[in-house]
Amino acid sequence: MNLRKNIITKIIGLIIITTFVLGGCKGKSDELTKDSAPAKDSVYDISKEAASSRDMEAEEELTANNQEMKDKAIDQRRIIQRKNYIMETLEFDNSMKQLEELSSGLAGYIESSSISGKEINNTYSSELRRAYYVFRIPSDKLSIFQEKIKKIGNIITEETNKEDVTSQLVDIEARLISLKTQEKRLLELTEKSGSLKDILEIETKLSDVRYQIESFMASKTNIENQVQYSYVNLQLKEVIKQTELQKPAITIGERILKGFTNSLSNVGDFIVNFIVFFISAIPYLVMLSVLTVAGIFIWREARKKIKPKK
Repeated sequence: MNLRKNIITKIIGLIIITTFVLGGCKGKSDELTKDSAPAKDSVYDISKEAASSRDMEAEEELTANNQEMKDKAIDQRRIIQRKNYIMETLEFDNSMKQLEELSSGLAGYIESSSISGKEINNTYSSELRRAYYVFRIPSDKLSIFQEKIKKIGNIITEETNKEDVTSQLVDIEARLISLKTQEKRLLELTEKSGSLKDILEIETKLSDVRYQIESFMASKTNIENQVQYSYVNLQLKEVIKQTELQKPAITIGERILKGFTNSLSNVGDFIVNFIVFFISAIPYLVMLSVLTVAGIFIWREARKKIKPKK
């Protein structure tokens, strides 16, 4: 009997201890669960942290892909081409007409133009007419334009400049991808956040991102336009005689002969210009002669009247 009582007593004590232990563990578990539960006010902060983490991951991914994009773009270089010409012509009006028709015929256009000077028939001055053009020619037809303008006039100067903008375009593309990703995530946060303050903050950030997207898009469009349409700066000069391209003089005899020939040419030009000036100035010379004769006559008459008085 005593043995049974002892066994029953131990079993009851074991049950009581187990009950207390389980109850204490449950209370601690409830406290931990309660402490670990996020407050409603902190939902936006957690969302922001998550969004920031995702943005960092996206930036890292874009940085990794940026070099890959550049490597792929090497085979498709984007070049801005600029050509500069100085051209002489004996038929100024006809040459202008041919240049403008050539530009429009190649699907190009005139970005700007201006004309200065006087017609060759209306002046004795060496400052004849000059036309300044800025043509925009499709890049794939630039070689055709270069070949055909050689038949319009005498080209005395030709320059070529090229600018590689491949890397610049790749950087803009990468930045646009990043900004559009940010825009998408900000729109998602707008739907999730509930407080007015959070919505205003997201809207401010969204406006800034969209402004940057528009700015980069404008830069991209401008660069692509310059790549597709090359610049051709052309100065057209009206001349009486076209410049002859000569080999440079090397020996003393060649230098003397060349200098003497140039001097004779300059003297001839001076005589021609003087004759044109003299003939053009005849009406002014006649008027000046009449005024001079009249002045001398008046002075003599006045002198005769003064002498008797003395």
